[in-house]
This record gives sequence, C-alpha cells and structure tokens, in this order.
Amino acid sequence: NNTFVGSNAGTRSSGTDNTYLGFAAGTRTTAGSVDGDNNISIGVSSSVNTTGNGNVSVGYEALATSSYSSTTVDEMVSIGYQAHKGVARFSAASVAIGTQAAATTNGVTNSVSIGHNAAGSINGDVNTSVAMGYATAYNASDLVNSTILGAQAGFNNNFITNEDKGSVLIGYNAGFLLIKPPSTEKRGANIIIG
Repeated sequence: NNTFVGSNAGTRSSGTDNTYLGFAAGTRTTAGSVDGDNNISIGVSSSVNTTGNGNVSVGYEALATSSYSSTTVDEMVSIGYQAHKGVARFSAASVAIGTQAAATTNGVTNSVSIGHNAAGSINGDVNTSVAMGYATAYNASDLVNSTILGAQAGFNNNFITNEDKGSVLIGYNAGFLLIKPPSTEKRGANIIIG
C-alpha cells in the first residue's frame, strides 16, 4: 500500500501506507530501514533517515535528518525548504512552515514555528511553544512554553532557557540578543514587548 515516485524514493522503507514523491524522498541512507506508517513526503530528500508515523513533509530536505542516524518523529508537519531538517532526537506533534523553520534543533514537541528560520538553530529543545515571524527565536538557548511573535524577536537570545518557561516576546527585535543572567538570580516568565 505504498506509493514511491522518483529515483531512490522509499529506499529501505519498511512501513505501510506511505507516499514518497521526489528523488530520495523517505530514504534511509545508513544500514537498517525507515520504519513508519501513514507518512507523506514530497520533495528531493524529504524525510531522509526519518522514522515515525503520521508525518507530512513538503520541500527540499524537509524533515530530513543526519545520514549517520535515524530520528523518530511522529505527527509532524514540515512545509518549506529544510523545515524541521536536522532534528536531533525524538520529536512529535509540531508544525514548521517556512525556509529552515525549526531546523537543526535538539527536539521539537507540541510547537508551531512559522516563518523563515523561525525557531531555527535552537541550542536546546523547542517544547510547547509558538514562534512566528522572520528569524524569531533563531539561535536561542531553549524555547519552552513560550510565545515569540515578530521579526527577529528573541533572535540569538541566550536568556530564554528552560528556567524561563512561559516567556512572551512580541514585536520586531523584542528580546534581541539578551544575555543570560547569573545563575544566582531568580528566574521566571518574562514579558517583553516592542
């Protein structure tokens, strides 16, 4: 019950009810197989080395992971050039729309990232958060239970970490380049507007 269209599409796939369209879509480039059911991947190298169920990836290398390991992801929607590319460990129930949205993060769970580089290159996890706008929360430390809206809001932010759960940044450059306070200071949710 699988549909594979394109050179090397679905190579080493062992799941059922999958649709892979495009060169190397849904392929495993290392030993072993790509396990998972009910996945749709459209685009060159989309969902490469990705194992899991109920995923939709559209775009070049969308939801693709390292050629050295396989990453388990479930119920992910990745739309755009390299959206969710390089997620390093288990991820689930998240949406990334835009070029490199939520790309190269450790793990992404229950989150929405919309915009070019939104929540991209996070040095930690993205969990139960929303990042919307060009480069929102790009290269931040963590993004946990937070809402970040506006171009470059939270960009290169080393302040919003796991200790700062529930932070809200709204507006162009809100929280841009904030530095993490000493560990002796009390931490908590932050609200930064403008």
